[in-house]
Amino acid sequence: MAKSAKAKKAKKADFAKVKIKVGKRLKKAQNETKSDFKARKIIVAEQLARKTNETVLTKKMHNIKDLLSRLQHNNTYVRQDGINGLLELVKNKDCDLLVPHLSVMVGGAAPCMFDSDSLIRSTTHKFIEALITKVGVHLEPYMNVIATHLSCAMVHLNMHVQGDSLKVMNLLVTRCPALMARHASTLLTNFLNLISRKAKNPLVETTERKHSVGLVDFRRVLLDSPSNTMTATKWRIKLLQELSAFMKAVLAEQSCIEYHIPLTTWQSVTLGSLAPVATYDGVQGSIGGQVSLFSDTQQLATFVHSVVPLLFQVWAEVEPSSNEHSQGSNIINEEATETLICIVSIITQLWKAAHRLAEQTSTECNWFLGELKSKFQFHIMRWFPCYRRIDVSDKKKKRGDDYGLQYCDNLNLSMAALALQFSFSRSLYDRASSFLAKLLRDRNRDGEYQLASLVEVVLAVLIPSPTTRNSDYLPPSTPASLLDGSFTCYARLHPLKKDRSQLLRILLAATTIDNKHIWECEQVEAWIKLLVTELAEKVVTEGVVEAAIILGLRGNSRFRLHLTPRKEHIQENLRKRGVPGWSIDKVNLKLKFVINDEKINKFDE
Repeated sequence: MAKSAKAKKAKKADFAKVKIKVGKRLKKAQNETKSDFKARKIIVAEQLARKTNETVLTKKMHNIKDLLSRLQHNNTYVRQDGINGLLELVKNKDCDLLVPHLSVMVGGAAPCMFDSDSLIRSTTHKFIEALITKVGVHLEPYMNVIATHLSCAMVHLNMHVQGDSLKVMNLLVTRCPALMARHASTLLTNFLNLISRKAKNPLVETTERKHSVGLVDFRRVLLDSPSNTMTATKWRIKLLQELSAFMKAVLAEQSCIEYHIPLTTWQSVTLGSLAPVATYDGVQGSIGGQVSLFSDTQQLATFVHSVVPLLFQVWAEVEPSSNEHSQGSNIINEEATETLICIVSIITQLWKAAHRLAEQTSTECNWFLGELKSKFQFHIMRWFPCYRRIDVSDKKKKRGDDYGLQYCDNLNLSMAALALQFSFSRSLYDRASSFLAKLLRDRNRDGEYQLASLVEVVLAVLIPSPTTRNSDYLPPSTPASLLDGSFTCYARLHPLKKDRSQLLRILLAATTIDNKHIWECEQVEAWIKLLVTELAEKVVTEGVVEAAIILGLRGNSRFRLHLTPRKEHIQENLRKRGVPGWSIDKVNLKLKFVINDEKINKFDE
């Protein structure tokens, strides 16, 4: 029987020769790993106590340093956790605890405005909003960081980042317009890059499309919407709305600075040398020399020459066909209405900036009128007055007529106000006068428009400018029609309505010595009689009392004729009812000027 392998091996082992190795031993491999050891967790009490004592911690026990390190991580979910942690700290912690860490928090979170993830960008928007609400003016030194990253987001290669940058822009313009005004030149230029690009061959593109839109310049070409969920027209409307709001904020802050300090000082002051000026709710600050776009004629002219052709390109995309207008219809759709509102608003802001700059530098605005006058008259004013077509489902929400049309009164008033400054034609004055008179007499449209804007347009029609010949265009029936409509509107509104006293500006303008062509209108005497009746029988506002004082100081014979027999009634009525918002002493003082009697007994307190 054969032996097993185990037995053979054991037999050879008895006679095996031991081999002795001579020389150096073999070195250990570099990747040799020993796992024959034991480990245990060590807790250092000092480190644990140091982190526990920190008050700026999230629910997950993360401090600001940990959260900022997470924002630099490659993983999207880790970055989301970091920005959510910063938002949690801002919402839950006090301002005193956050102010020492503002520099690192703003510097770390600002780059998230152009992150590739949409959730991170939206959370960053919430973080900035919460930070402005919580720390207020303490954010002013770090606004340059936010504005710089916002500027980068507006020209980012990712189209979705560009779209989300408008949300941050809207937030900053609403909450801290003064601080954003420092970067007006850069941000306004980025607005142009958001909506358009420079044409590679402008002559070719102009030749191809000039027959369709007339005088529109195509040196810059409009861009499409960056989002698949938004059409190009809606994207442009949204962009123009933000541009209009930003320009309004810049001009408002510039006016505030000019009011607080001399003009020469404002023009020569350097950035950061002015004390903060509080004019709006939110974070405010100084406006330094960086607001050069609205303080330099050449830069403003360059911006106007770039943006005005784009505005008319946008309007050409949504303007109704010429066939509809040739049939005598001024009805436009919803997108055209919103686009026209934005265009008129932007042109109004540009005109205010050019007009103010002309007054400061003693120059003319001919360059602005030459750029805009013919285009505005041909493309925009041919739709005046315009109406918006609405759906049957929207008629319950918005006031309109039985044919599904909505009155665009505020838009028409803005168009008329601009046109009266750009062009002086008989047909324009006739259309404006007819529209204004009809609007003033229609009681169903009260509250649908801004009464102050209406008064401005009426005064522009009634009172000719010294530099124009508007009075040559006014037929005798125009002042009477406008005064009758103004008087009808004044008599119809409630005596305590806030804006009702705005209409008295028309009466005061009609009774000045310079407007002799309006003196003889019957409506002037009827209006003065109603004014005296209100002083003697009803509760009146301070605007009515001030208007009566001005008429008395002017020595208006009609006012004195109606006032003299009712002095006692006026004195008794004002003693009994008073004037809302005025103290007894102030009412007593004003009453002396109304009645022109120094021997008026003071009211009993």
